[in-house]
Amino acid sequence: MAKLIEPSKKWGISRGFGNGHNGIDYKYPLNTPVTAAADGVVGFEGWGQNDPWTLSLGGIYVRIQHSDGSWTGYAHLSRTTVNKGQKVKAGQVVGYSGSTGQSTGPHLHFEVIPKVQNWQNGYAARINPASFFAVPPSTSQPKGGDMIDAKDKTQMRAVMRDVKGWNAANVDAGEHDASEAKAWAGKEWELYLAEAVKEGASFRKKRDAALAYYAKKATNDKALADAKAEIERLKKQTPAAPATDSDKKLATLKAALKDVLGI
Repeated sequence: MAKLIEPSKKWGISRGFGNGHNGIDYKYPLNTPVTAAADGVVGFEGWGQNDPWTLSLGGIYVRIQHSDGSWTGYAHLSRTTVNKGQKVKAGQVVGYSGSTGQSTGPHLHFEVIPKVQNWQNGYAARINPASFFAVPPSTSQPKGGDMIDAKDKTQMRAVMRDVKGWNAANVDAGEHDASEAKAWAGKEWELYLAEAVKEGASFRKKRDAALAYYAKKATNDKALADAKAEIERLKKQTPAAPATDSDKKLATLKAALKDVLGI
């Protein structure tokens, strides 16, 4: 089986593989980005009761098939960011950690299902993921800094794009990496994420207000243009049309412009 990268940064391991447990449980805050362990295609995403591999125990679940026919599973998520049949890259965000299904608190249950399954192994055909990590699992808690590694950068970009709501193309191009790394510098992940959530809410509020303003302005501008065109048409009417009627229509239009459009 190909080497895997860890699907998400670690805040310690609450439970390893073995003693009846068929995966590795990583403990970290709610709504931490969860990333694909390798390139592949999404075979399932959604509530586990709709997938025979995890059933309701896994809560919101993502299962990815890799080029060698093996699968990786990501359970107890709060939500997913991918669709069934979608191709994903190693390190791509596929969801956010949660506590759905049979869970006592926010964490990620990560599991590996080999191409050839042994259903008599006592672990529902799962095998120990730790043997396949390109880098041994880390229990250290990430902190930002001026210099960050590729995994930290993936997490940071997910926050900028999905939590703060910044332009995805600019974020993925790395335009904000340097400034965001400084904003994260020295902060525990929980604090950085909490600040990002607050900033994202403020950004979305301002953005929505701006969109509403310009949507109204566009409507008003069209109404103004139509009214001005009608005024010009009335001014050019032939003498056959009573002048008094034109005057009344002009007055009505001007009143509408003032009362409805505020001009």
